Amino acid sequence: MQPRHAWFALLCLLASCGSDTPVTPGPVAQDPGPVVTVPGTNLGLSADSICMQALLGGIDPRDDDVRITSLTGSEISGLTATIAYGPGQPTGWLTTSFSQTTTPSRLWLHATTGTVPRGAWWADVTVTAPNGGTPRVIRMHFTVLEDTGILVTVELGASAGHGRVTGYGMDCNFTVGSQCTQRYADFTALTLTATPDPGNRFVRWGSPACPEPEKPTCTLTNPDGDVTVTVYFSVEGAQALVNLELGGFTILDLSPGTGTVTGSGFDCDFMTGSLCSQHLPIGTVLTLRATPDPNNRFLCWSTTPQNCPDFSMDPQYSVTLTGDLTITAYFYLLGYGISVTVVGAGADGLVEAPDGSDLPGGISCQLVAGVQSGKCSALQWYGARSTGLSAYAPEGSVFVGWTGCSAVNVTACELDPLPGGGYSVTATFAKQ
Repeated sequence: MQPRHAWFALLCLLASCGSDTPVTPGPVAQDPGPVVTVPGTNLGLSADSICMQALLGGIDPRDDDVRITSLTGSEISGLTATIAYGPGQPTGWLTTSFSQTTTPSRLWLHATTGTVPRGAWWADVTVTAPNGGTPRVIRMHFTVLEDTGILVTVELGASAGHGRVTGYGMDCNFTVGSQCTQRYADFTALTLTATPDPGNRFVRWGSPACPEPEKPTCTLTNPDGDVTVTVYFSVEGAQALVNLELGGFTILDLSPGTGTVTGSGFDCDFMTGSLCSQHLPIGTVLTLRATPDPNNRFLCWSTTPQNCPDFSMDPQYSVTLTGDLTITAYFYLLGYGISVTVVGAGADGLVEAPDGSDLPGGISCQLVAGVQSGKCSALQWYGARSTGLSAYAPEGSVFVGWTGCSAVNVTACELDPLPGGGYSVTATFAKQ
């Protein structure tokens, strides 16, 4: 688990100090600029500048080091280091030590927040040796920030695998913990790298902040505030159970419909079964397509108990498996059928939707000498108000009655909206 107070150090070449990490306003010591050094005739350094940042009152940054080598055919001994702080700057915040005083060696640099105030500070460290030629100088930049900024949280997703996430001061070992946090000053980009433990594999990132969630690196750019990133690892060879279900609900005056879901080995016909299952390797990119049955339409996908949480109308759905998953496909009926039959031996009659009816296409079903003709069926939209049909008998015939209606008023047949199915009504006429 990383401490709440963050540190991060960056080894810089030619005194370039994290221009993408603005400093919290505060006292800034006059910096004479990058160190320009003449290559030593005998000593070689791996860097001319080192940058460190820490939060005010936080823990000290991790030590950084500069490698020192001999540029001659023999090693150089008697290495020493002296520190010169910038004019008017706080002192005592930097200490140095050598891994050994003979090349090849490492010069360790340790900065401490201690009583150092907020601001940007610098000091020059001069490395010399009795026969080391021209002294070499390392410029140390140390920025102390307020305990504010962006909190980045990395957490392990609900999967059986383990691994590590590192990047710019973040070092999360998920074999010993399940969450890591690090607070940064504002940044324009922060790259996190996921590395699976032996016998494990990286699956994906689980955050919209990661633009390419299938890649092991996640670059966070220009965050507006605190960020939480979930990472998923799996054990090599682990599998997940995937269930496909047909959604059964009524929403927006729509009625549940049917269809099929195919892709990634699935071929689920929801008319013959409402659940399809199979085991697939964790890490599989599952790509599904929903196809509605005739007179149906696809509405949305859902992986939560909520009905259509985002009302996504895209019939194609892709997801990377991180564990067992149930995916629900929601379809709805476009409408319900209304079918009219007119009967009566030798009689004449007419059934039609009344003026102003919202029945699409209307109905005009005729009976002529006992023979039915005309438009005798229609499809009514769900959510429409009740539908009315009227029966008319010309001279020489009489209307006898209706069957199959929700309600009857003399010659009028009223059909209430149905949650499913349809209507089949019969109008009977007789010869007078």
